[in-house]
Amino acid sequence: MEPLVMQPCVTSRRSKILHIGYGRVEAHIFDALEAAGGLVWLDETQFGWDYRLWFGWPRAWMVGQKGAQDCVIHTMFESETEPHGWVDVLNRFALVWTPSQWCREMFIEWGVRRPIMVSGYGADPIEFPYRRRTLDGQFTFMTLGHDVEGRKGVAQTLEQFALLQHKGELKDAKLIVKTQKGLIKGLKVPEGISIEFIFGTMSQEEYAALLQQAHVLVYPQAAEGFGLIPLEFMCTGGAVAVTAYSGCLEYLRDGCSYLLPKAVSDGDLSEWMVWAYRNRADVLATAERGAEYVHSEWTWSLAGLRARRLLHEHLGR
Repeated sequence: MEPLVMQPCVTSRRSKILHIGYGRVEAHIFDALEAAGGLVWLDETQFGWDYRLWFGWPRAWMVGQKGAQDCVIHTMFESETEPHGWVDVLNRFALVWTPSQWCREMFIEWGVRRPIMVSGYGADPIEFPYRRRTLDGQFTFMTLGHDVEGRKGVAQTLEQFALLQHKGELKDAKLIVKTQKGLIKGLKVPEGISIEFIFGTMSQEEYAALLQQAHVLVYPQAAEGFGLIPLEFMCTGGAVAVTAYSGCLEYLRDGCSYLLPKAVSDGDLSEWMVWAYRNRADVLATAERGAEYVHSEWTWSLAGLRARRLLHEHLGR
């Protein structure tokens, strides 16, 4: 296979040290493509590339009105509502690269006419080490998001856990709430509820160690372009309960993860949390299968090989 020459544009490779944001995804994709071979990266001092690879949200300045046959854009969106101006800009690129079939379907529905390549992400077992969970100590739930109010369902999980424990349903359980921003103003948690709040950023090593502390990630998301957090949690050996919708469908599988209904209600969520609490052995077995599944099918090394093959197919090499 003849090497495909690319110049990455608008990149932030150093941002991989942070556990949030598309910048870390960029860095992993570049590393995975380089490791897969068949690609030659040119730096900003060289101008002889065959294709340029852009990351992020499409902006009109990226390519001219007539388009550019040497430009590839990797992007996604996490809503069914078309962002203003996106379609016009995406239709100027030679290839639109997105991480999930859901994103592809949304782009086509909005009117994107350019070829669309779907190639998902991965989890690094070295970056997110496996730790076998046991039933010793508190059974621990976790919820994660940029903020409490956002589409990842942190507020709903927090409220239902507090209500259930107040009723005596989750007596010796614990919930870890990790967000970038603080709590909603006016949100009150009853006294005596076992919830640990963690805000702000942390090192990659600290973040991975935090994930290892929980048995279950509760992730009732409203929409995800791909949903990297559940995949990385599975990689560490924890079980995930995720809304069976949007980009997360790329890797969610019965027997390896728990699928929550779309637009999950408070009743759905609380019922599942009580079930998990009462069926911990089943949860641990699902977590074991999930970790094996991620390690065998969803590593960044495999993601790089898939992306390399697809890029060559779409770009005619």
